[in-house]
Amino acid sequence: MDLLSLDAAATANDGRELLLNHPTERTPLSQSDGKPVSITLLGKDSDQFIKSGRIIRNKKMEIFKKGGKYSAALEDQEGIELIAYCTTGWSGIPAGWLDGSADPAPAEFSFSNAVKLYTRQKWVFEQADEFVGTRENFLKAS
Repeated sequence: MDLLSLDAAATANDGRELLLNHPTERTPLSQSDGKPVSITLLGKDSDQFIKSGRIIRNKKMEIFKKGGKYSAALEDQEGIELIAYCTTGWSGIPAGWLDGSADPAPAEFSFSNAVKLYTRQKWVFEQADEFVGTRENFLKAS
């Protein structure tokens, strides 16, 4: 076994493509031109994931220091933001998924749009969250 192939940090920083599946049928989604609907993500061993996790934990500590309350809704939002920070692009995401409209035009990628996508489309967030957290998605094949 090549032990160097177990360096997940390098490939986690490069990112990998998640091919989205239909939320109930679990079949791959494709655009009208046949290309897959995909999201490019960094892994949990990436510098960005680690840095973003620290930022989120520091914000939480500030809330507690100031005597503020922490809620399940805030925790959910932190999870969405963490995955949004690890999202580097996408293909085939319709604008309607972000705002609930019937707009089929491709949504422009940005951090704020990733937050909107993951907030509104929980099934997309769940697939992205699972993908980021699965190291084998970021390890080189042996």
